[in-house]
Amino acid sequence: WPPQVWVLDSPPGARPIEDDPTAPTTVLRHLQSAPVPAPNRDPVRQHLKAQGLPDPIVAWLLTSLKRQPDGTWRWIYDLDGIDAMLQSYATTDLWDTVRAHPTTIQFVRAGRDGRFTLEDETSAKAIPGTTVHTLANAGHWLQVDDPDGLLAVIQTPS
Repeated sequence: WPPQVWVLDSPPGARPIEDDPTAPTTVLRHLQSAPVPAPNRDPVRQHLKAQGLPDPIVAWLLTSLKRQPDGTWRWIYDLDGIDAMLQSYATTDLWDTVRAHPTTIQFVRAGRDGRFTLEDETSAKAIPGTTVHTLANAGHWLQVDDPDGLLAVIQTPS
C-alpha cells in the first residue's frame, strides 16, 4: 500500500447507480450519444449543452477530445470501459479493504453532493489515520466546481 491515498468524492461502499443530471453515469450517456467523430469540438459542445450540462463541465469534457490524423475529433478514452468501471464502482463494497490496510487515507467529499453520506463520513472517521475533508461549495466534479479549494486541501499537510 502507498503511504497515503486520496479519495475524491467516492466513498468505498456499494451504492445505487445515480441518475441526476451531472452524475457520472448520466454524463457518460451524454458522451456516448455525442456526434463523434466530429469535424471539430463545436457539435459536441452543442450536444452536451443541449443535454443541460453546466458550461464548466462541458469545457472540461471537451478537453478529452483529440484530433485524429484524418482530421476528425474523437474521445481519448474508451467509453465502454468507463461504463464497466462505473458499474463495478456501484456494486463493489471496499469498506473492509479500507479498514484492513494501514495507510493514511484522505477523503475529500463534495458539500453539495449526496454521494458521501453522513454514514460514510462516520465510517471513514472511525478508521485510524483517516481524514475527511469537505469542500462546501463543490458538487461531485470537485476539480471543476472548486479547483482552488481542492488544491488547498491537497497542499495542506494532514
